[in-house]
Amino acid sequence: MRGSGIRTLGELARSDPESLPTVLGPATRQRLVEQARLQAVQRATGMPRYELLPAEPRHGLARLPEPSHGDLFLDLEGDPHVGEHGLEYLFGLCDAEGRFTAYWARTPEEEKEAFERTVDHVMRAWRLDPGDARLPLRAL
Repeated sequence: MRGSGIRTLGELARSDPESLPTVLGPATRQRLVEQARLQAVQRATGMPRYELLPAEPRHGLARLPEPSHGDLFLDLEGDPHVGEHGLEYLFGLCDAEGRFTAYWARTPEEEKEAFERTVDHVMRAWRLDPGDARLPLRAL
C-alpha cells in the first residue's frame, strides 16, 4: 500500500478502492477498504464493529446440509510448544442436545488414543444417524 501513498489504517479506511494498486482485484480492493473502515471505527470508539455480509445461496455456511439430531460439533485444543511436534491435548465433541464428551491427552501416546476414541465416537454417531449417505462431499 505504501507504493500508493497509503501509510496508515486511517488513510486506507478513507481511500477510494479504485485508487489502490490494480495488482489487487476490484473485489479485494473493496474488501480491504471496508475492513480498514471497520477497524478504524473500533480503534476510535473502543467498541467492536462488524457488518454482516448478505447470505449467498450455495456459498459459505449455506453449503452445509440441513441440521440433524445426530450432528456433532468438534473442538480441538492443542499446544504447539509441547515436545518436538506439539500436542493436541483435547478432542471434544458436543452433540445436538448439548452433551459434551472430552478425550484428554497429556502424552503423544494418549494423544493417539484420544484421536482414535474421537474417530470411534464420530463413527458410532454416524451409524446411528447417517443422514443422506448418498450426498457427495463436494455438495457440502
